[in-house]
Amino acid sequence: MAASPSCSFAVCFPEVARYLATGDARVRARDHVAATIATNRARAVIAHSLGTVVAYEALHAHPELGIDLLVTLGSPLALPDAVFPRLQSPPTDGTGLRPANVSAG
Repeated sequence: MAASPSCSFAVCFPEVARYLATGDARVRARDHVAATIATNRARAVIAHSLGTVVAYEALHAHPELGIDLLVTLGSPLALPDAVFPRLQSPPTDGTGLRPANVSAG
């Protein structure tokens, strides 16, 4: 879903903008997802929309988790001027990296 030229990121994607701007809430969301993966011994994670950003960051932040597959649907991960450069594990040379603890995805 692309934003129209008259639609600012914060207006069109307020939840994503709030997540990226709020350090404490971001860490809590990321840690909650990581705890859920660990508790359920998940082998696959399927995430949608903002959940793709949270799952991606949770897996990077918690290398002790190991999953087989990460599936992202309707993901804003690669939005070049909004999400992509703000990811916590930052892109390297303009390329996002699959979390090392994900076998495929």
